[in-house]
Amino acid sequence: RASGYYPQPNSKNKNNDGKNGGESNPYLFDKMKENCKNWHQFHSDDDPFIPLHEAEKIRDGLGLSETYHMLPGRSHYFDYSPEMLDAVLSLC
Repeated sequence: RASGYYPQPNSKNKNNDGKNGGESNPYLFDKMKENCKNWHQFHSDDDPFIPLHEAEKIRDGLGLSETYHMLPGRSHYFDYSPEMLDAVLSLC
């Protein structure tokens, strides 16, 4: 799994207190960094699929700062985003 795919809760793992916990496939940030050298992460505060705290977890795990773009009101970026185009063009 080179991409470090989005983790899912693991209902089979039990914490010490007997409650469900853990992740069945946590992010593999080292593999993600090996797989891709240049990162621009875009997220919106109203993304209906990926909560903001998850985007922040990715940002922190990859060590992003200048290339993390949290743009309010963009949902899941279904519409054209000039900021995203600028980021892509900056890599050319």
